[in-house]
Amino acid sequence: MSSLKRIKKKPEIIVLSIIFLFRIVYFLYLDYVFTPDSSEYISRDGFAWLHGSVDRYRLPVYPMLIDLCQFISEAYYSLVVCIVQLLISLLSIVVLYWTLKKLTDKKGICLLVTFLYGTMSATSGWDKTLLTESLSLSLTVFIIFGIVSYIKDKKYRYIIITTICLIISSFLKAVFTIYAGMFFVFLILITIFPGKHEEKSTIAKLRKVNLKSALISFIPIIFICAYAFTFNNLYGGFTLSDSGLGQQVYVVVASGYYKDSTDTEIKEIAEYILNTPSNCTVKNNLNGLVSEFYKDFDVSNEEKEQIKEQMLSLVDNTLNEPTENWIDEFLDMRYDNLYNCDVSEAANLARFYIMGNFDRDRVAQFVSEAKMNNLSLYITKIVSNLFYRYESISVINGLPLSIWVTSLFENLLFFLEFSIIHSLIISLIEIVIFLVALIKKKKTDWIRLGLGVYVLATIFLSVFGTNADFARTAITSIPFMFVAIAMYIDSIYKYLFKRDT
Repeated sequence: MSSLKRIKKKPEIIVLSIIFLFRIVYFLYLDYVFTPDSSEYISRDGFAWLHGSVDRYRLPVYPMLIDLCQFISEAYYSLVVCIVQLLISLLSIVVLYWTLKKLTDKKGICLLVTFLYGTMSATSGWDKTLLTESLSLSLTVFIIFGIVSYIKDKKYRYIIITTICLIISSFLKAVFTIYAGMFFVFLILITIFPGKHEEKSTIAKLRKVNLKSALISFIPIIFICAYAFTFNNLYGGFTLSDSGLGQQVYVVVASGYYKDSTDTEIKEIAEYILNTPSNCTVKNNLNGLVSEFYKDFDVSNEEKEQIKEQMLSLVDNTLNEPTENWIDEFLDMRYDNLYNCDVSEAANLARFYIMGNFDRDRVAQFVSEAKMNNLSLYITKIVSNLFYRYESISVINGLPLSIWVTSLFENLLFFLEFSIIHSLIISLIEIVIFLVALIKKKKTDWIRLGLGVYVLATIFLSVFGTNADFARTAITSIPFMFVAIAMYIDSIYKYLFKRDT
């Protein structure tokens, strides 16, 4: 009875337990989700970078995790990966609550925002998907915790936590490399502008702490530059992967922008691949056509084969054999023999062929020119991207649970929905709040500025650097949004009840 009373005095135990129970039951209720990207991660050797071989399209952390889980249990590696994602995700919910407690003394606000974050559709379904999104969300929460805690307490341990998370996350998802650079710049800025203090000794001490912290935070940048240097030696670009460039090739091909390029060779190849099916597809269609047409006739198999060969000789709009073989070999390597020309989208086939057969600088020039010659259409596409809704790609596995359980999931998961446009609005609000405080009160609110620029940078990378799933690419902006929302609720509460505070 006494323990029950203690629990009642700590509502966070109740709320966090409810979130945990919800996430665990939902995890069990979901099917595993594999996508083409999942196949890429699975087929990679996550530890190849140790031998100086970096992959052209995928960063190494997630393939490393998959390889380790395969080492633990080859038969059930996907389950092991998903359990790891779930456990880290549950920990991140607790860490988010700790972070909010540092920003507001209202426990109810912290619990409300934590509950909404922990049960919304955009954060709940990724744990059983073999993609980087679950870990990306969790690491973002850890990074926010480290930054906020350092701003509040100026303890080196928070810098170390943030730095470790940035090193791991920078080789998980490209957006974190921007976060690492921004974190270092932030520490340099607060070293130069430490704030107003009456005693010069306090300012000097604070600058010393911030400068040491900045030096620690530079470690991820060293790793990033070393990796980029290796990538440049292998592929001719000082970056971590060519995934972004490949996605932009897809954009200009699928959107038809390529038609306005002056690079005739690449343009003609794109046109050719877009408008011609693979030989295997044509043969399969002919097989079905001949078998169906002659099923009621006394025609031998040899005669059917002759008919198919004659019909095939009349078809002149198939990929030539060298092109098809090259693409098939590329797909076999990239997707571990799971995809070929017959099952891949034509724009993707063109993307793969162009990226694999032309100089990187030439491809970049082709993309840039095609977009500039269709600037108004490209801008319209970018604006439309802002309305993509954040959501997971989870799939219900059809367990024999009652209808009310399904209804509970649906009502909770879709109670709160956000789009990229909401992230943009929140980021701009945060920047405005920072500027108003700076101009009117001469106060440097680094947390407000950080929330604004981190979300803005995430959105920028998403809408300009991807070809689809824009909200999925910008998923790491969600934890920043919820921290900002908690601060809004806190400000509204204090305004409404300022006489009592």
